[in-house]
Amino acid sequence: MKKIHPKLRKILFLDINNGKKFLSSSCMCVKGLKKTYIGKSVFFIKKVDITSASHVFYIRNERIIEKGGKMETFLNKYVSKK
Repeated sequence: MKKIHPKLRKILFLDINNGKKFLSSSCMCVKGLKKTYIGKSVFFIKKVDITSASHVFYIRNERIIEKGGKMETFLNKYVSKK
Protein backbone atom coordinates (compact mmCIF):
# COMPACT_ATOMS: atom_id res chain seq x y z
CA MET A 1 0.00 0.00 0.00
CA LYS A 2 1.35 3.40 -0.98
CA LYS A 3 1.75 6.19 1.54
CA ILE A 4 0.38 9.13 -0.43
CA HIS A 5 -0.88 11.25 2.44
CA PRO A 6 1.46 13.63 4.24
CA LYS A 7 2.02 13.26 7.97
CA LEU A 8 -0.28 15.38 10.13
CA ARG A 9 1.49 17.18 13.00
CA LYS A 10 0.43 19.46 15.83
CA ILE A 11 1.62 23.03 15.23
CA LEU A 12 1.61 25.91 17.70
CA PHE A 13 1.28 29.16 15.73
CA LEU A 14 2.78 32.12 17.60
CA ASP A 15 1.76 35.67 16.66
CA ILE A 16 4.91 37.77 17.04
CA ASN A 17 2.93 41.04 17.29
CA ASN A 18 1.01 40.28 20.46
CA GLY A 19 2.19 36.87 21.68
CA LYS A 20 -1.11 35.03 21.12
CA LYS A 21 -0.84 31.30 20.49
CA PHE A 22 -3.04 29.12 18.27
CA LEU A 23 -2.95 25.34 18.32
CA SER A 24 -3.75 23.56 15.08
CA SER A 25 -2.94 20.50 13.03
CA SER A 26 -1.01 20.89 9.82
CA CYS A 27 0.91 18.84 7.27
CA MET A 28 3.48 21.60 6.69
CA CYS A 29 7.20 20.87 6.61
CA VAL A 30 8.70 21.12 10.09
CA LYS A 31 12.37 21.48 9.10
CA GLY A 32 13.93 24.31 11.07
CA LEU A 33 11.00 24.70 13.48
CA LYS A 34 11.59 24.55 17.23
CA LYS A 35 9.95 21.82 19.30
CA THR A 36 8.14 22.31 22.56
CA TYR A 37 6.74 19.68 24.88
CA ILE A 38 3.43 20.19 26.66
CA GLY A 39 2.76 17.18 28.83
CA LYS A 40 3.58 14.14 26.70
CA SER A 41 2.70 15.85 23.41
CA VAL A 42 5.23 17.37 21.01
CA PHE A 43 4.34 20.63 19.29
CA PHE A 44 6.28 22.49 16.63
CA ILE A 45 6.34 26.31 16.94
CA LYS A 46 5.72 28.40 13.82
CA LYS A 47 6.09 32.18 14.17
CA VAL A 48 3.68 34.21 12.04
CA ASP A 49 3.42 37.96 11.45
CA ILE A 50 -0.33 38.44 11.14
CA THR A 51 -3.18 36.40 12.61
CA SER A 52 -6.82 37.06 13.37
CA ALA A 53 -5.73 38.39 16.79
CA SER A 54 -3.59 41.17 15.32
CA HIS A 55 -5.10 42.03 11.92
CA VAL A 56 -7.22 45.21 11.81
CA PHE A 57 -9.99 43.54 9.81
CA TYR A 58 -10.64 41.06 12.62
CA ILE A 59 -10.06 43.20 15.75
CA ARG A 60 -12.09 46.23 14.55
CA ASN A 61 -9.91 48.93 16.13
CA GLU A 62 -10.56 51.48 13.41
CA ARG A 63 -13.02 54.28 14.06
CA ILE A 64 -16.30 54.40 12.20
CA ILE A 65 -17.31 57.93 11.20
CA GLU A 66 -20.91 58.76 10.34
CA LYS A 67 -20.82 60.47 6.96
CA GLY A 68 -24.50 60.57 6.17
CA GLY A 69 -26.16 59.70 2.92
CA LYS A 70 -25.76 61.24 -0.53
CA MET A 71 -28.63 63.66 -0.02
CA GLU A 72 -27.25 65.05 3.26
CA THR A 73 -23.83 65.49 1.64
CA PHE A 74 -25.37 67.35 -1.30
CA LEU A 75 -27.45 69.62 0.96
CA ASN A 76 -24.48 70.44 3.19
CA LYS A 77 -22.23 71.13 0.25
CA TYR A 78 -24.43 73.25 -2.03
CA VAL A 79 -27.65 74.42 -0.35
CA SER A 80 -26.17 75.81 2.86
CA LYS A 81 -23.87 78.23 0.93
CA LYS A 82 -26.80 80.50 -0.08
